[in-house]
Amino acid sequence: MPLRKVCVAAGIRDLAVTGRANGVVHAAAPLSEQQMRRTKVAANRASSLYSSCAWKESSRAYLVANPFCVRCEEESRLVLADCVEHLVPHCGHKSLFWDRSNWQPLCQSCRDKRIVKEHFDSAG
Repeated sequence: MPLRKVCVAAGIRDLAVTGRANGVVHAAAPLSEQQMRRTKVAANRASSLYSSCAWKESSRAYLVANPFCVRCEEESRLVLADCVEHLVPHCGHKSLFWDRSNWQPLCQSCRDKRIVKEHFDSAG
């Protein structure tokens, strides 16, 4: 299934399907200007947190202590986790970002599924 993402190319503000041979196919109602601003502000805040040395060290240590994807374990499969994901989106708020009780180890496949689900839930 192709991934859906927010498309901001050429002023288009809606969800888009990626992975098509002919490029991007738009699939949902346009986002409002206010929704786009909020998304960009939150992304900028989050980007600076994720690129910090402290996050890289903390997330690596968390994966050493929690090496398996929690979603796959629920299905009785042992798959190594690739990333640390936040249970509750932090939207750039540092206290929620650094709260380890809000972290979970996920494999890339489970993380991608969660991102797609969040986009559909927020769009609908």
